[in-house]
Amino acid sequence: MPTSPSGPPPPGSWRIRSWEIFRALGHEAERWSPSGDAHLLVGPHRVKVFPRSWGLTVEVHSAAIEPRILQGPLHSPFVHLSRAGHYIMRVTRLNVLSAKEVLDWLAEQPAVARTPRSPRASRARRSLGLGRRFGVEIEFFGISHATATEALAVAGIDVHLHGGWRLKYDSSVSGSGLELVSPPLSGEEGLEQVRTAMRALRGARARVNNTCGLHIHHEIRDLKARGIGRLVKSWTANQDLIDWLVQPSRRGTNSYCRHWNPVEVEQLSAVCARGDHNFYPRVSRGRAINVLSYPRYGTVEVRQHGGTLDFQKFEAWLRLGQAIIDAVAAAPDAELSPPAGGLRGLLDGIGLEDNSRAFLLGRAVAFGAPAEALGIGDPVEVAAA
Repeated sequence: MPTSPSGPPPPGSWRIRSWEIFRALGHEAERWSPSGDAHLLVGPHRVKVFPRSWGLTVEVHSAAIEPRILQGPLHSPFVHLSRAGHYIMRVTRLNVLSAKEVLDWLAEQPAVARTPRSPRASRARRSLGLGRRFGVEIEFFGISHATATEALAVAGIDVHLHGGWRLKYDSSVSGSGLELVSPPLSGEEGLEQVRTAMRALRGARARVNNTCGLHIHHEIRDLKARGIGRLVKSWTANQDLIDWLVQPSRRGTNSYCRHWNPVEVEQLSAVCARGDHNFYPRVSRGRAINVLSYPRYGTVEVRQHGGTLDFQKFEAWLRLGQAIIDAVAAAPDAELSPPAGGLRGLLDGIGLEDNSRAFLLGRAVAFGAPAEALGIGDPVEVAAA
């Protein structure tokens, strides 16, 4: 319900606490949403501020603002291009003082006229964030189904809710294995749900070993059949570099995430070039990148990463997959060829954001990647870059 810009919600409203918080930010709300979120005009920018259990979130929607303007002295902003063509920035996990700092900074930033982009260019910009929905399957062991269910429920994740998270037994995992399967997720809120789930399982003393996997589904309905052939061809062309990002047990001939061989890739590409899905049922799902989920769910499943309850590993791997898919979608007539600059050239070429890029390069160094694969002379220099 809208209120006057200078006034609080009605006396006795449960939204009054939100008003007291926002008053401390020094910016008046234009209106309030029923959930207690505040809508503000900060300089030339329309801003939404909403409280969550992990802190305040500042969100900016603008059709006339460039990401480079938003990459100021902020707190790790998350920026992406919405389907409506607006740039959206979110800064999360803020206290009142840091949220005020973000709003004060925004008030000083001019709105910049955005150059109209072609649909192809717009898709390319999506690599700034997570423009695609995703889902995750987390395999683990060491605790019972009941213990995992209780730990997740305490964290706010109900595995009995229809259409939500599911907890299943997994016979492929040693030691009475379990698998936590997410619903379709998106953006920062989806990341936060995965962070919460992993934290809850770690707190309940769940464990992983080399029989566990981390499987991530990415929405790829925009690629169509031809794009799927190019995606598999691109992944396979860079497979030797991608292998350096995962532990040795997840490379090559592992029956749950086996490499595609050249003959299979060419067969799939030929069928996909005709816009045909009939080849999919004759392909094993136990591949580094599995296409069998596309006809039913419109997703591709990246299965190569080993089991983990480490959120940083998950996020970096998720962003890598989305960046590769976005790069393929942005070039509908070509595949991603292995770059001259090795792994570093690949990550730079797909526009992977800096934190994930640095983390994955560090992983490759830790796994013993040679200088040639890393793309520069000194592995220590690569890890620090």
